[in-house]
Formats: sequence, structure tokens, C-alpha cells
Amino acid sequence: VAQIGLRPGDLVADIGAGTGIFSVPLARAVSPGGRVLSVEVDAGFLPIIGSKARQAGLENIQPVLGQYGDPRLPRGDVDVAFLHDVLHHIEQRPSYIQALASYIKPGGRIVVVDYDMNVPGVPHANQPEMLISPDQVAGWMRAAGLEQTREVGMFDDKFFVIYTKRR
Repeated sequence: VAQIGLRPGDLVADIGAGTGIFSVPLARAVSPGGRVLSVEVDAGFLPIIGSKARQAGLENIQPVLGQYGDPRLPRGDVDVAFLHDVLHHIEQRPSYIQALASYIKPGGRIVVVDYDMNVPGVPHANQPEMLISPDQVAGWMRAAGLEQTREVGMFDDKFFVIYTKRR
């Protein structure tokens, strides 16, 4: 989370939040004044996210029921969208990124941390439809009006890249 460069007051969308494992540290990083929209397509996770926020004493996490083709964010001025091990699960990746980009404000960022299909032995190696590469993601981001502005070398089997919205 520290590598993302969040600031107090930022609005963050935690895409594919699951149980909210990253929502809590993201919410702390944008406090005071910031918010986290914890997006999940599985409605069963939303109460878990809410409970985790309450246990952490945080009031700046809002669970959001997204759709498979659109995160359905309640705001269009998102500073950072964070996808950790999520993008490879999305079927229509280019159109999803287009939809996600429509919620990002100019100068806002999309952060992708995911498995690199070019690394031998990555998870889902026997499911080619779930494999993605940094080059593919860069192409989808360019098509959505974002450019790579930072790469973080943190993992052996994953890529961690930050894209910024130009327009």
C-alpha cells in the first residue's frame, strides 16, 4: 500500500475487494478525509467488508456491489483504483478497464498487481484464459486513456504497475 503513494483525502476504489483485506490499510492511508469504495461482485462479501471496517474503527470504507462488466462506482472522481490479483479473473478485460477508467478523474491512477503469465509456474498456468501479461495490460490501459507512469519491482511472479489517466 505504501508504494501506491496515497495521500489523506484521496478517494480509492478497491476493485475486487473480497473480504476487504486491502480496504482497511487503504482507508488508513487516505485518512483523514479520504474514502475507500470496496467493490465486490459477490454480495456475500459486502457485510464482511463492513464488519472488518467496524472492527478496525474505520468509518471511511463504503462497500459497493459491482457488476462483472462495470464496477458501478457511486462517484466519478476516483483518485486511485486498486486491483490486486483481480484483473486475471475478469473475462472482458478491455471493456472493464474502459468502464473503470470512466470513474477515474484526470491525473488519477489505476494500480494493477497481478500474476505475470511470462513467469513459469504462476497460478492458473493450466487455465490460459486466466493468464495475462504486463504488455497486454499496458495495451488495454492505453486504449482507455492511461499511460504507465511507474513500475514497482516487488514480486518475482507478479507485476506491479501504476497507470495515470491522461484525459
